[in-house]
This record gives sequence, structure tokens and C-alpha cells, in this order.
Amino acid sequence: MSTDRFPSQSSVLLSLSERVYQALLYAYPAQFRCQFGAEMAQVFRTSCRATYRAGGTGGVLRQWLPILWDWAWTALREQIASVFDRSSAMSTMNDTTIFDRQLGDIVWMMTTGLYAGYSLVQTIEAISLNTTEPAASIFKRVYEDLAAGVPFEQALANLKRAVPSVHLQSVLEVIEKQRQTGGNLAMLLEPLSDQLIQQVGSDPSLYPAMREEASLLGAQPPERARSV
Repeated sequence: MSTDRFPSQSSVLLSLSERVYQALLYAYPAQFRCQFGAEMAQVFRTSCRATYRAGGTGGVLRQWLPILWDWAWTALREQIASVFDRSSAMSTMNDTTIFDRQLGDIVWMMTTGLYAGYSLVQTIEAISLNTTEPAASIFKRVYEDLAAGVPFEQALANLKRAVPSVHLQSVLEVIEKQRQTGGNLAMLLEPLSDQLIQQVGSDPSLYPAMREEASLLGAQPPERARSV
């Protein structure tokens, strides 16, 4: 018998084992699953087939005990680590005051990127890489959710829960409405930047990133960010 082919009973067993293992991977955090899930599934598939060749159905079934033990331990460990990472991302602020002061400038950066032809996801990534805390960590989490395959609406819902800011809520409402009805998102967001600056102020720590983005995209930074 070829080592690449199995009788019908073994094919069913191996296929079922692989489907169960794929389902178990969803117990891991999305970022961990995105980074390691495919490799873990491939290792399991190879190991499972080798175990069947050596020990048949009984060998495959016996293999599941250490696999389940390792899965339970590592999934729990990674979920706990993910929770601590999320808490650490928000540790620089006891409330939303700092983030609210950053929000008007963040909307400006987002709008400038959109006008230059970048996608909303690309602008979110740029904000996560180029801004200061707490905005950098907050938008990094959003980008990681999207990169891991989390639906956009769910990523925004996660953001709402993480940052209970009424000012952020107003920004997200514009984004959500545009996704439902269409329109130019940059034009819809643009007025919010000045409104937020008037309401909650601005954060000078973002000005270098704003000037860098303006220079890169051939835009003019707002007056508040022009002086070094």
C-alpha cells in the first residue's frame, strides 16, 4: 500500500481528527492563531498520519490525550497573556482624557491618508506605528484584529469596548455609516478633526508624526503642528 494513500476508514479518522484540531485552534487568541495556526495544523496533520502508519486507529486515539492536555494548557496561557497585553495597552491612561486629546489629530492623520489614496486599514496601521501612547497601542490592537481576519464591524466593536469615549464613538459612527451607505470617508471625517480639537484640545506629542505624514504625502500640516 502506498504511504500516500489510506483505506477509507483511516481517511475518515484522519480527516475527522484534522477538523477537530482545526476547531480547537479557535480557543487561541486571534493574533496567536494568525501567526502560528497554519504551522500547528500542518505539524498535527503530519504527526497524525505518521502515528496511524505506526500504530493504526489505536495509535491515533492515544495521541489525542497529550494533544488535548497541551492544547488546554497553551490555549489558557495564551488567552491570559492576551488579556494582560490588552490591559498593558491601556495602562498609560486611567480614563479616556489623554486619548480624547489625541483623537482630533488622529482623525486628521486618518483623513490625510485617505485623501492620498490609502485604505482605511492602511491608515489604521500607520497610526499604530507612528503615533504615541495610548493611541499607538489602541490602534495596534485594531490593526491586529483586522490582520487576524476579524470582521471590520467586530474590530470596531472591540475598539468601542476597549475605549469608552463618547468622542471616539462619534468617529466610529461616521465610519460605520459610510460603510453602510457609501460616500467619501475622508470628506465625512474631515470636519470632525476641528470639532474634536475645539471640544477636547490637542496633543503636541503627535505633531512630529503629523508633520512627517504631511511631508510624505505632500500635504500641509495644520497650523498647530507646524512649529517644531
